[in-house]
Amino acid sequence: MSTIVKYIASLLLLLATTQMSAQQKQAMLLNIRGTVFENETLHGMEGAAVKLYNERDSMIAGATTKQNGQYLLPGIPSATYTLQVSFMGFKTQKFKLNLPQRSGNFKVADVMMREDATIMAEAVVEGKLPEMTVVDDTVAYNADAFKLPEGSMVEELIKKLPGIVVDENGGFTFNGKNISQILVDGKEFFGNNRNLVLQNIPAEIVDKIKAYDKKSDMARITGIDDGNESTVLDIAVKKDKKKGFFGNANAAYGTHDRYNGSMNVNSFKGDQKFSFVGNANNTNGNGLTDHQSLGTTMNWENEKLELNGSINGNFNQSSSASQSNSQNFELQNSAYSASKNQSNSRSGNFGFQYKIEWEPDTTWNILFRPEFSLGKNSGASGSESATWNDDPFLHSPTPLADYQELSKTIGVNHRLSDNWNRSKNINASASLQINKRLKKPGRNITFNFGGGYGDSESQSNNYSQTDYYLIQALNGGDSVYHKVQYNRGTNYNYNLNARFSYSEPIAYQTTLQFSYNYRYSFRDNDRDVRSIFDPYNDMLGVNAENYDDFYNSEYVVQDKQQCSYTRNIGQNHDLRLQVRMNRTKYRLTIGANVQPQVSKVDYQKGRIDTLLRRTVVNASPVVNFRYKFSRQEQLDFRYNADTGWPNITDMIPDTLSDANPLNIRIGNAELKPSFTQHLNFDYRRTVVEYQRTSSVNLQFRTTRNATANRTEYNEVTGGRVSMPVNVNGNWNASGSFNFNTALDKNKYWRINTNTRINTSKSVGYLYRSQDKATVENHTRSANFNEWMRITYRRDWESEWQVEFNAHGNFSYNLHRSNNATASNLDNKYFSYGGSFVITTPWGMTISSDIEQQSSRGYSDASMNTNRLIWNGSISQRFLPHRQLTISLRAIDILNERDDINRSVSAVSRTDTQSEMVRSYVLLSAYWRFGRFGGKGMGGGKGKNKNKGGDGPRGERDFGGGRF
Repeated sequence: MSTIVKYIASLLLLLATTQMSAQQKQAMLLNIRGTVFENETLHGMEGAAVKLYNERDSMIAGATTKQNGQYLLPGIPSATYTLQVSFMGFKTQKFKLNLPQRSGNFKVADVMMREDATIMAEAVVEGKLPEMTVVDDTVAYNADAFKLPEGSMVEELIKKLPGIVVDENGGFTFNGKNISQILVDGKEFFGNNRNLVLQNIPAEIVDKIKAYDKKSDMARITGIDDGNESTVLDIAVKKDKKKGFFGNANAAYGTHDRYNGSMNVNSFKGDQKFSFVGNANNTNGNGLTDHQSLGTTMNWENEKLELNGSINGNFNQSSSASQSNSQNFELQNSAYSASKNQSNSRSGNFGFQYKIEWEPDTTWNILFRPEFSLGKNSGASGSESATWNDDPFLHSPTPLADYQELSKTIGVNHRLSDNWNRSKNINASASLQINKRLKKPGRNITFNFGGGYGDSESQSNNYSQTDYYLIQALNGGDSVYHKVQYNRGTNYNYNLNARFSYSEPIAYQTTLQFSYNYRYSFRDNDRDVRSIFDPYNDMLGVNAENYDDFYNSEYVVQDKQQCSYTRNIGQNHDLRLQVRMNRTKYRLTIGANVQPQVSKVDYQKGRIDTLLRRTVVNASPVVNFRYKFSRQEQLDFRYNADTGWPNITDMIPDTLSDANPLNIRIGNAELKPSFTQHLNFDYRRTVVEYQRTSSVNLQFRTTRNATANRTEYNEVTGGRVSMPVNVNGNWNASGSFNFNTALDKNKYWRINTNTRINTSKSVGYLYRSQDKATVENHTRSANFNEWMRITYRRDWESEWQVEFNAHGNFSYNLHRSNNATASNLDNKYFSYGGSFVITTPWGMTISSDIEQQSSRGYSDASMNTNRLIWNGSISQRFLPHRQLTISLRAIDILNERDDINRSVSAVSRTDTQSEMVRSYVLLSAYWRFGRFGGKGMGGGKGKNKNKGGDGPRGERDFGGGRF
């Protein structure tokens, strides 16, 4: 016993001694302050990385300089350190710091940053600017290395950047990762409204576009990486465009009533920034959308307070037309279908976002974000479809137009439908984050509070007529079924959440973080349905043209079997525990998440009154590892898993939708939560001397208990009833390689290549006619894509500039299914062409591009096309400072563009062709105006354009004079 008492006493004495020592050390903590300047302009340098290393060369603190160049490293113990300041394109500065044995503030001498000759020398001689460089975890594209027609917006610039892929919906991916946000000079610009950024910032004012993983607000404020990163594009504006008043206006009109008008006005004064943008056009996308938008944003900050907000509104009026044909695997009696669709829509939205960040002292940070949006939408659509039991293209090149004739031999059904809808919604939300840095470096406590509110109303009227050719009516003819529905609905929801986070240093450069988040959500949905039932449709003469007129008719009665009320209440708990190690060469995060979730739903429909309660506990690991060989070479590895559970309404054992009698959907009470694992590997390297950049990205994803639709078919009517079910075996793997390098010592010639491979397996269900049963089906798909571009770019002292490009692209899609009918679904796409941009000393620019595009492998022969797409433009700058540009652009001169797409699932193959405006000519006038540093915006001749033209940097002008 005495031995145990002695042991306990010794342990208590040791703990007390350790605590006293720790308190003594904590008493000597300093807040290191300083300012970083650009040597040439003496302006504060925003975005410079400041890192503090101890004598063992391990980083103990870090920060990023604010707009005025100032930085703060709080709570640093007295000792000897090395302070390092770095910024892309500038020489890294390092020097010793001997902190005195005291507490309080410590002011570091000003740091002057000079450009790095090994990185920036290429910009001094025209034509040698590298397209891209990699420093740490950032890939930076030099905007001046990509030649564009006069007046181009930043959207056109981004489309030319190596490694960035634009999908058919206008989304961007970088090395396979979705771009979640577009920033301007590291700041939010019009919130998350990316279209306002892309379509209103002129490409000519852009210095660089940087792609990197942005840290969360919490990681930025606490200095502790929480692993919640999002991939962003950051548009860096040229330094000489960051002060003064400037803007541009553009007006264009062309054939087929194409138009484009925009205005951008900016006022930058110290820490105050104000921007106004407006845009109206019908030249985006397929050319069938009229888009108008207005917005304003402001940013103001000082040492303690930052205000950033925007207000924007937009209006869209669009129309679309498409036709498609599909094949269902193994469904013999109704295997083939075709459809055509037309729609018109209008939408108007108003939005407001604001950010208030306050740092009353070095230990507190308070961040508040309110948001509000209001929207109205309306639209109308019509469609025609038919189903056959044999390939209709073997009988007619236009089967849908000849459906009546084909109905006598291979027809199963024919359907006409019309829809009208209207809705309005209002949404508001706010979040508050409060962070407190405690005395011990790395110890933080954070509270988050937030909530949201939403309210919406919707109305829709639907008409459909379905003819069944394999079912006889009582009069001996084909059976005809009419369905007329008038839907009115309201939706109300709100949510509340609270989060607590605590981080504690547990060892050298190692932090333990615990967080708990609680979220409560409520959703109320009420749907009222009224219908006209047969035989009154025939008696009243209701059809697709007049069904709206009968809403107040005495024959419209409430469809009690379709009226429904749903109330959904959810409570989510999220507990996270992670350990993070941060060393000079590597960073490692290991952790686990546990997420208990409770959901209750009250569902009433007709005679059904169901109360469901679902409790799920999700658990998932997290592993993030980053190793930095040097500032120009690093690799990243990420593993995480997440559990998702099905929409609670999908679990209601009832018919969820029967508006289309040929496509009825029911719920499934036996659905299980899914478990998805993600693996991601990134490697990037830059060789500055050769302007060579290479990157590799590998990804793998697999899901257990994924959800697929199991569909039962009625071979007589051609209709289907689908129900969600769980499946196992779904996975996806992809890889990409990007390589960019100069080819000669003068760096006039460059080559860029991008290789992408994607393969996947999907599990679904299909109906086998010979077995009269639905069976499991596996579909394996693969895509190989190779893109290459060779560029020659040169600028002369005489101000002649030329750029020539030759490029090629090849894409092959393979699809294999374990049923014989789907054995040949491969298709390929290939293109090749060239482009040039020539700029003359007298301000004329001539550009043109031509591309041969070919598609093969489609069932409809009209979709196996060869298209020669040729565009061209010529522009001339006028006025003494060349601030006015008149240009003429011709799009698709040969009128051969089209929009064709193929989608393949485990159940079917669908080919779609959409209507678009093809060829048009646009005449435009583009005017630049403004004042910088007391001077007008003159176009200035001179050979150092990349360096800012005549005069000191920061005072160059590019057109205008006084106004």
